[in-house]
Amino acid sequence: MPIYEFSCRSCGLFEVQRSVREATTSVPCPSCHASASRVLSAPVLMPTSRAAQRQRTSGTPPQVVQRRAPETPPASPAPQYQRSGRPWHLSH
Repeated sequence: MPIYEFSCRSCGLFEVQRSVREATTSVPCPSCHASASRVLSAPVLMPTSRAAQRQRTSGTPPQVVQRRAPETPPASPAPQYQRSGRPWHLSH
């Protein structure tokens, strides 16, 4: 559920978590119980997980990782073809 900001005339701003359907109806102030109306405010964008990870690790130096070269399998011998009278024809 989204969090909406409401304003009480005597107590000031406070936030309430409500469904979208109830967003425009007034709520009682949690302090003085007077009717408070909704205030339109700019949305707060939450960082994505990748951006949050970059922000957490940006103060630390990067880790140096050494990778081993992948082991190459031994080369298989080239296939031996028998020559016949025609160069484009391979015998079985």
